[in-house]
Amino acid sequence: MQAPEHAVDRVAARPALVATVALAVLAGLVAGCGGMWGAIGESQRQSSVSLSRDFVERGSCLRALESLERAQTRRDLGAFAAESVWLRARCLDALGHVEQALAHWRVLHDHYGETRWAARIPEQVAPRLGAPEHLRARPAPEAFEIPKPRYSAGAQRASIAGAVWVEYRLDEEGRPGEIRVIAPAHPLLVSYAVEAVEAGEWRESVGAATPLPRRAATHFRFESLWMEESDEGRDGSETGGDGEGAPDDGDEPRIEWFPGR
Repeated sequence: MQAPEHAVDRVAARPALVATVALAVLAGLVAGCGGMWGAIGESQRQSSVSLSRDFVERGSCLRALESLERAQTRRDLGAFAAESVWLRARCLDALGHVEQALAHWRVLHDHYGETRWAARIPEQVAPRLGAPEHLRARPAPEAFEIPKPRYSAGAQRASIAGAVWVEYRLDEEGRPGEIRVIAPAHPLLVSYAVEAVEAGEWRESVGAATPLPRRAATHFRFESLWMEESDEGRDGSETGGDGEGAPDDGDEPRIEWFPGR
């Protein structure tokens, strides 16, 4: 006896239905795991925020800077952005990194001037902050060699990317000073760019003779290979693991400086 045609159709449709349901369940599990790991990463970051505050108050600045690196690994730091700049400036000052500290105090003064953290800039520092002079700055001469800036794995995973425009003065011996970040940018990228400029060295044998002192400018662009990741990556929370779409081990993030020179 031959089975009715509609019964055969129902039997044939069952494997496709099972596969569809299985895929839906799997997608739900993956999304749930991503959300769970994102929440764990954000919890760990918030813990680092508390630790960085505590270490600064206790004068443990090396440990504070380590915690602050993790605490800043979110694309949108909200109100913590200004506080994080203040914490870093205070520690850099305490550790004797005078030029880097002054650069961060200037960031606080120029870009977070309406916050309570700008009001907490030390009185003895305020006279040294000056004002932006970007209309007088020129591209850095070839003789001033800036090393490749830092770009941590945490910042890349959090999809922290963008441009940082830094101006500074080269003194009579080609040493950088009066470092100032002209356009607002993520605090981590600001720190990486300032570190690189402060570490720059004058090579007299490179290029044509350049009159000194002079003002100069350098443009940095940081691009993360994680920028096209999932919503958990795009919201700036730090995620772990080698999730789908992660860059290959041989890839490197794109970092530019001296563009168009």
